[in-house]
Amino acid sequence: MQVIKPPVKIKKSRKLNYKEFGVGEKFEFAVQYLGITAATATFEIKEKVSIEGEPAYRLVSNAKVVPLLATVYRVDDTVESLIDVKGLYTRKLYKKLEEGNYRNETTQYYDQNNGLVKEGDKLYNIPEFCQDILSAFYFFRAHQLAVGRNIDVAVYADGKVNKLTASVLRKEFIRTPLGKYEAYAVRPFMNFESIFKQEGEVTVWVSVDEPHIPLMMKSKAFVGSINALLINVVVPK
Repeated sequence: MQVIKPPVKIKKSRKLNYKEFGVGEKFEFAVQYLGITAATATFEIKEKVSIEGEPAYRLVSNAKVVPLLATVYRVDDTVESLIDVKGLYTRKLYKKLEEGNYRNETTQYYDQNNGLVKEGDKLYNIPEFCQDILSAFYFFRAHQLAVGRNIDVAVYADGKVNKLTASVLRKEFIRTPLGKYEAYAVRPFMNFESIFKQEGEVTVWVSVDEPHIPLMMKSKAFVGSINALLINVVVPK
């Protein structure tokens, strides 16, 4: 197990009642726009690491456009999050974004003891057990879901803390490239400055069975819609 030293040793913690995710879990999506696969996206639990003696998952997500489109506009975005295994709150976040001519690389250190995030030479206040946007997805999956349930989480991004609410709308059967699943339709509401900030623009389907595998996502765009379809999944026993 790799040992990583954070900026501070954690003193307070929480423990969620959930079945731990398996190292090696991986989801691969085809991202379609106007019916054409424009990009692929992956979400993976790479390994468990040790932070001051406490186990943490290393989550890695990557999104990149398909090779044909990369000749016109290259996108290769990577996000890595270290999250506490017991409480699924963020300890550290790393982002490397490559979009066209734009390049950005940042690291965020979460001081959960003192309610601070250190990003570069700046400090930002955060609430207790704050998440990043990647870890928030796994935090949501750890809950027992039911139609009508709302799950709230505080998420830090771009110097601000935003409230994200995931509402379980309904249970239904859906068809995916991997087959037919019974799924919960979930709508995330967030006040992030993004194309997803308005109510009703995004719907995510996750499997009813734990560990609530993400199956499909549909969102409105300025023209048409963007769909992400699960095309490959690895869930360790």
